[in-house]
Amino acid sequence: MKPLVILATLLLVAGVTQAKKLPGYVVFPNNDTLRGDIKISGASFLGQGYNPYDAVAITDSTGRDSTYQPGEVIAFGFTDKSGEHIFRAKMHRDSTIKFQQVIVLGPKASLYYYEPNSAGGYGSPPTYFTFERADGAVLFLKNYDKLETFQNKIKVFYGEAGGLGQFIDERFTSRWKMRDDIKAVVMEANRL
Repeated sequence: MKPLVILATLLLVAGVTQAKKLPGYVVFPNNDTLRGDIKISGASFLGQGYNPYDAVAITDSTGRDSTYQPGEVIAFGFTDKSGEHIFRAKMHRDSTIKFQQVIVLGPKASLYYYEPNSAGGYGSPPTYFTFERADGAVLFLKNYDKLETFQNKIKVFYGEAGGLGQFIDERFTSRWKMRDDIKAVVMEANRL
C-alpha cells in the first residue's frame, strides 16, 4: 500500500510542477523591454496549469528571476512551437486588470481574451472577450452569451457602416466557430 501512496504523490507533484522556459520579453510602462526566458508551466493532469492572466515570471540574462503583475508591466510575449503569444494588461469586465491574450491588434479595432484558471469541475470555464476601438472604448462579452447577443452588441459597438452590419449578420451561426467569427468581424472592422 505504501508504494502506491508514494507513486500517487510523485505523480501529483510532477503533474503540478511541470514547467519550461521559453524566449520572451516583458514591456514596462515606460516602454523599456526586458528580454529573457518566460516561465511557462505545463498543464497538469488536475487541470491546474499555468495561468498567464495573473502574473508573468521571467529569468533575465543574469539568471535573476522576477515576477510581475498586470500594471507593473504593460505587456509580455513569448514564442513556442505554435507561434508567438502576446499578452497585454487590460481592464477586465470586473474592473480588475488582467493580462489578456491578443487575438487581433489593429489600427481601428483590437480583440483580446481572458480565461480564468479552471478550479476543476465538469464544465469548461468561461472565456471573456474584450473588444477595443481606437478611441479607447471597450466592450466585454463572454463565450456563454447568446450568439444573437454577440451580433447585436458588436453591431452597436462598431457600427454598421461600410457593410459591416451585413457582415456581422452573416456570422455567429454556430457556437463551434464563434471564436473564428469574432476574429473575422474585428479584422473586417479594421479593413473598412
